[in-house]
Amino acid sequence: MRTSHRMLTGKTGRGCVCAGRVAALVLFTVGACAQSFAAGSGLGAGHRDDAMSPATTDEGQARSATDMDAEFLAAAVGFSRDQIAASRVIAHETGNSEIRAYAGRMSLEHEKLAEALHSLSMRHSIETPNAPPNQSNLNEMASKQLPAVDRHYLSVAGSAALRRIILVYEDEAKHGREADIRKFATSALTTLHRELSMAQALEKKVFPNQ
Repeated sequence: MRTSHRMLTGKTGRGCVCAGRVAALVLFTVGACAQSFAAGSGLGAGHRDDAMSPATTDEGQARSATDMDAEFLAAAVGFSRDQIAASRVIAHETGNSEIRAYAGRMSLEHEKLAEALHSLSMRHSIETPNAPPNQSNLNEMASKQLPAVDRHYLSVAGSAALRRIILVYEDEAKHGREADIRKFATSALTTLHRELSMAQALEKKVFPNQ
């Protein structure tokens, strides 16, 4: 069973919940991405569940394929916008030069990813978040003192968060229906895996006993 983007955008009741879906629920962009995507796509309470049934019409199958890619774009854009905002917060709050350098790298890379994702969204007329979906969590981070602020930042932008978003990109790269979105997801995985290696190395330096 494929990992579903729907569970990353908070949509329930449209399929069975597998282990991969449950793990993906901890992605911090869930709630806001769901609201943004649902508002833009019209997939609210009145959306017909029978369009997602295996025994459906060609029109329903096309709608299902569009939903898959749209949900990926909403989750991916939300993650990148959170990374950009989190990097700006930690740049002013941390006293650790290595964390500041890592945050600067994350900001630059996710600005590029967000721009590419936005272009794909516009091309396919898909609504995606225009602001960080996890702003309340970022506000909480800004209120913390050292070293708690560093720990909070790495919970948002560290290895655990990157592993979760990598699963989303891998799922799209394998199962996405729109060729250009699928191609983007495949190519972006190189960047995300590099970031994961950087995050793991940073975490060992900053918190060596964990």
